[in-house]
Amino acid sequence: MDHFLREIHVEVFKQWILKQSDDVLKFSINKDDPDRIDVITSQARGYITFNPSSILEFGIVGDTKNREFYLHFQMKYLHHAVRLFYEFVNTMRKLDSNKKVRIMLSCSGGLTTGYFASKLKEAAKMLELDYEFEAISYTKLYTEAERADVILLAPQIAYKKAETESIFQRKVVEVIPPRVFASYDVAACLLLIQSAIKKKKSEIRIRENLMICHELEVPTKLLVISLMRHVDLIRIAARVYDHNGEVDDLEINKRDFHFNDLKDVIDIALAEYPDISAVGISTPARMNDDLVMMPLEDANNKEFLQYLSHKYKQKFYWFNDSDSLALGYYMTQTEYESLCFFYHPMGMPGAGLGSVYKGQLIQSKNGMAGEIIWMMDKEESKELIKTPEGTVEMVAKALIPIISILSPEAICIHCTLIADLELVRKRLAETIPEKYLPKLIKLYGMKEYSLVGCLKQTVDAFK
Repeated sequence: MDHFLREIHVEVFKQWILKQSDDVLKFSINKDDPDRIDVITSQARGYITFNPSSILEFGIVGDTKNREFYLHFQMKYLHHAVRLFYEFVNTMRKLDSNKKVRIMLSCSGGLTTGYFASKLKEAAKMLELDYEFEAISYTKLYTEAERADVILLAPQIAYKKAETESIFQRKVVEVIPPRVFASYDVAACLLLIQSAIKKKKSEIRIRENLMICHELEVPTKLLVISLMRHVDLIRIAARVYDHNGEVDDLEINKRDFHFNDLKDVIDIALAEYPDISAVGISTPARMNDDLVMMPLEDANNKEFLQYLSHKYKQKFYWFNDSDSLALGYYMTQTEYESLCFFYHPMGMPGAGLGSVYKGQLIQSKNGMAGEIIWMMDKEESKELIKTPEGTVEMVAKALIPIISILSPEAICIHCTLIADLELVRKRLAETIPEKYLPKLIKLYGMKEYSLVGCLKQTVDAFK
């Protein structure tokens, strides 16, 4: 699109947005920044910024300070911008409709907490508190708790608190004191909830900075992109590198993800850095020559490399996410020469494995190395991942043949439902003698490992 027409479209779009206010959403120009529109509901704060080069930025922060939605793109077509705007608006409306704080009480069977939940519900209604209570048995907690904001454990399962906190790190997790639970002290329980929510909101998450420990010469300006799935959320992290190191970061968080969103990331990076020579993309996918199978809403089984190569002048490379994670971890440490990375996104029945042997990524024909989903019984796995105990069994069954064949020095494990890797080690030791077991390392944040690994793969492919 001509630069002049693009600026006109941006201004038309901006004025159109300002007319979209209704009973729920209020759009207004920020009093300190005329290039920012603030969007307000009772439960979320959103913003739309209009930046140089016709780049627009949409963001939503929920009432728990979590980033619920984020993207930025360069204006090219009005219909595309309008589609993204409606996704933004729908997310705001969803947050507003879910304004009640969802509190889940759990005990061994769900019966005793059921009565307590009903009493709490009555009290919350009388006090006009936006609380919603539900009782559930512990056996169902791990498949249902994603819907909750607060998890209250009955005293008889208090020993599960550390495990539950480790699994649901963004949730409020508390144990109901025995006296409060035994006497159904509604007032004390409501105070406990309010205090716990306030404490959780004050927590600050610090980004993990990783240092590249192995030699890596970036020959030119490169864009690396990582797609990561977590339950019902897709995250895109992107970073521009040159020979001096990291240049700039981009990020998108969305629930519905389309191929155009990926193109938006590429477009905005190229608008800022037109001298980018190559793009590396790490994704939950299988690569078979030019065919890439990806978890996008509108993009399965398309020949992406061919399409993007025709659209852009840059070179494009595609990599499997588990391979990028394994290589990324290898590049940020010096203790292990041979290692594996077991990656199990929460809510997914399958898992992936990336392997590095003596500093080299293990690759294969048709991109099948590490597709351990074919070793698993899908129906059995669906049942096992419902509980931490079952997940331990699933992971151990997958790792036994890997250890037997590759015998890595260490296995990094990202699996939300496993709080204590010692349980996995004990299960493995039932089959493999303890002295032959590798070091097991639990990892949380995947972004940095994925981007560093993707950078290494892109550099090697570009050379």
